[in-house]
Amino acid sequence: MSDGEPAELDVVRRLHALTDLVTPMALRTFVSLGLPDHLRDRPGTAAELAQLTSCNARILTGILEHLASREVVRAGPGGRYTLTALGRAACSTPAPSPQSWLVDSLRLGTLTGDVNHSVVALLDVVRSGRTGLEEHHGEPVWSRVARMDLDQTRTLFGHRTPVVEFGPIEKLVRAYAPRTVCDLGAGTGRLARELLTRRLCSHCHVVDLEPMISLADEMLDDIDHRSYSLHEADFMTDPLPAADLYVLCDILADWPDDDAIHLLGVVRKAAGVRPAVLVTQLILPGGAGDLFDPTAGRVRLDIEMARPARTVEEICALGAAAGLRVVSTEAAQHRSAVLLESESATP
Repeated sequence: MSDGEPAELDVVRRLHALTDLVTPMALRTFVSLGLPDHLRDRPGTAAELAQLTSCNARILTGILEHLASREVVRAGPGGRYTLTALGRAACSTPAPSPQSWLVDSLRLGTLTGDVNHSVVALLDVVRSGRTGLEEHHGEPVWSRVARMDLDQTRTLFGHRTPVVEFGPIEKLVRAYAPRTVCDLGAGTGRLARELLTRRLCSHCHVVDLEPMISLADEMLDDIDHRSYSLHEADFMTDPLPAADLYVLCDILADWPDDDAIHLLGVVRKAAGVRPAVLVTQLILPGGAGDLFDPTAGRVRLDIEMARPARTVEEICALGAAAGLRVVSTEAAQHRSAVLLESESATP
């Protein structure tokens, strides 16, 4: 508080600092235009940067002046801007790293950036229970993915990372001993890869939207092509291939209860004489949505995902609502797994 400044004005000033949206939007615009990468190579004036990015020079000047006041850039001789140490943290960098995570989350117009920016829809989210992307952009995340080309999908999802804590999945699949498995919402194909390389099934149907199927094809390229088949499909509406076991790995977190029950019902009807479903999901800590701020991370997860942290009991309840009974469950530190079977199946 400045000398002679009323205490209540200091409180208002602090609240303003917490609520002001100009600085975060200026930073997101700065990153979305690629200005940190331009300034990393050499200083530039507002006019030069506006020409490089096809922007309005007058408005861009105001943005740069504001970011200079926040020590993101520094104005030098001739009105040429350079990056500060803080500004250099906004430059592109090879993934994965904390800096790449942050920069990707700031780029408006990309899926990651728009999902992150959808926090502005929090009032609507808390009222409706829908995700921020649905409230702010009018569509769920997978509708957006379906319009991406392969290069965009590869950049966003193409890291060859294993399934987190595969143990609970492996234990239940081995016990059930299916010949064929259908991996619903297969994503990059990493679960199918684990199933096939560990010989947990003889054939795996890989089901997802295009372009995720193309990405899965790349992931499985070195595996015997006779052991898997690729199916471009919307698993909520399209016919599903017959299999002994259907696996939903980290899928139901994207869907509210009614849709999750519908999907389990679709799978039950698609299965053969012994319908079985394995639902497995990450056990997400409350602050997993943010690297640096756990309380913000919990809010962010609830904005980005329909149901990010269902318990085993809640998954069992969804199964019961879809006509499936619990066969067995497994849980480890970071993953739970529930094996469900049709109530009409022979125990």
